[in-house]
Amino acid sequence: MQREINVPKLGDNVGAGEITQVLVAVGETISENQALIEVESDKAAVEIPSPAAGKVASLAVKVGDSVQEGSLILVLESAAETAAATPVEKPVEKAPEEKSEPAVAATPTPSPSVATGPVEMRVPKLGDNVGAAEITQLLVAVGDVLSKDQAVMELESDKAAVEIPAPAAGKVLSLAVKMGDKVQEGDLVLVLEGSTDASTDSSKSASAGANKPAAASPAALPAALPVAAPRSQSGVEGSVETGPRDVLEPLPGSALPAAPSVRLFARELGVDLRKVTGTGLRGRISKEDVKAWVKGTLQAGPAAVSAGQTMTLATPDLPDFSQWGAIHSEKLSPVRRATAAQMHRAWSQIPHVTQFDQADITEVEVFRKARAKQVEAAGGKLTVTAILLKICALGLKRFPKFNASLDLKNEQVIYKDYIHIGVAVDTPRGLLVPVLRNVDSKGVTSLSVELGEVAKKARDRKLGMDDLQGGGFSISNLGGLGTTYFTPIVNWPEVAILGVGRAQTMPVWRDGQFVPRQIMPLSLSYDHRLIDGADAARFLRFVAEALETPLMLLMEGDL
Repeated sequence: MQREINVPKLGDNVGAGEITQVLVAVGETISENQALIEVESDKAAVEIPSPAAGKVASLAVKVGDSVQEGSLILVLESAAETAAATPVEKPVEKAPEEKSEPAVAATPTPSPSVATGPVEMRVPKLGDNVGAAEITQLLVAVGDVLSKDQAVMELESDKAAVEIPAPAAGKVLSLAVKMGDKVQEGDLVLVLEGSTDASTDSSKSASAGANKPAAASPAALPAALPVAAPRSQSGVEGSVETGPRDVLEPLPGSALPAAPSVRLFARELGVDLRKVTGTGLRGRISKEDVKAWVKGTLQAGPAAVSAGQTMTLATPDLPDFSQWGAIHSEKLSPVRRATAAQMHRAWSQIPHVTQFDQADITEVEVFRKARAKQVEAAGGKLTVTAILLKICALGLKRFPKFNASLDLKNEQVIYKDYIHIGVAVDTPRGLLVPVLRNVDSKGVTSLSVELGEVAKKARDRKLGMDDLQGGGFSISNLGGLGTTYFTPIVNWPEVAILGVGRAQTMPVWRDGQFVPRQIMPLSLSYDHRLIDGADAARFLRFVAEALETPLMLLMEGDL
């Protein structure tokens, strides 16, 4: 009897993936759970296991193919036919009918319904070039009765977050890991005591009946999706519930019981997962739970939405653009994905207002050109951005509200006593905003040197996470690209950002005549929940006047 093996569900919001490896060949005899292909999507690279043992009759895919849920992978000859040709796998001594079925599938993986002893679960291969990963969620506890393929823990590496399923059914005898541990391939996760209760076995067979032929043996149950596994375990060995599944509380000390895709989905909608009731096993939260919470909140009216919480619509599906002509696509880079998420968060959380002004930098340009060689000798380049860093640092001291963050949950404003300023840097990978620290205590020359160093690190992919965190205010200078005014998005949880355009020579009326002056456009975006328009006008005027008449800073004690 032949069986078609298809691609299972690749994950939430994963439409398709590319085959990067085909791990079997026609004519090869494979065991249950043996890896067939490796599929890489925009979220992770995963191996697709065989749901049954048998011989590969034909292959329907090759490396480079794009596949999705339901795509045919191969045709498999049943393990029974393969075993018939190999009598050594079915000794004569096991003549009784009731003992013959488990012996048919001779695989290295313990049968999900009958176990000969404790089963060690170890960390599988995490992917190419993934050495170790951190346990971000532990979804089981000692004493739990697990079904085969039930999620045991969630691992997060620098590439992706994935759930690790149980290789067999049984009761958890001991745990060898905890949340926060770093693990790698082969590390012991837990020890299972195999399920030997007859009633439990029959319950498992009944719950899996929809996904297998009626005559299939328990040993040949498909290792398919977790949704096919029974979900009525009570936590007491051997007990089976025939009624509706109970909603259990999350394990003590565990993080929010939701997959990475669900947490991302909730963040995009501005939903606090702590307020969502999960309907899955142990209170696991699904996308449907998030949608139901959003629907209920919207139906309850605006009064149900707490201060600072944003409700947005889910991202709609795109049309098929190929119907109008040729198209091509490319995957988002990790930097672009992170930028998109941060910009969405900032735009959805902050009521933006942008104030515009301009500064006469004619004298500043004369000074900058006169001192350029002095700064170059120190290893830097004297730019308007470096000068603005110093001026903005002084402005943040005079107007501390611009160096604050709004905490609506606790109804307070957090003022930062330090002056750390982020500077937007254009890199081949996308926009990065490294942070220069203690800007108020440094001179323009040292700031010029440091600015050049962090910009180079950004373009050479050498920035660490510490280099990108801790800013209280940001500057985005697009003058080098020839732009004028624009509306920069505030880098949440900051409350303001200064946009700088290209200075142009313009006629200015002075002393009864028009004279040529270098005029630079300035754009200040701010969080209107904390900063009023008058505050923004005063701050922006301070920056403009400091550029035009820097001696003013001496007169008023800022320098």
